Amino acid sequence: MPKHSNARLTSYSHPQLFFISIFSRRERLADLHFSDWTYFFLLALIPTIFGQYIFNLLLKSIGATTVSVGVIGEPVLAIILA
Repeated sequence: MPKHSNARLTSYSHPQLFFISIFSRRERLADLHFSDWTYFFLLALIPTIFGQYIFNLLLKSIGATTVSVGVIGEPVLAIILA
């Protein structure tokens, strides 16, 4: 029988992975180009605004439980479609 390893599986969010990659390469955040900061800002702002807007629209027409199940099930559906 194979032996089980003692390694832990750790989950990181996208911002955490970004900062880990920056600091592991000893780069300074101030050295990033203005266009990089623009993309970071837009990637944070646009999905947040549209996600909240769509979530609120759905809550007006569908029950909160159904909307929550849809939000929780989205990663699973994305994996299946990938």
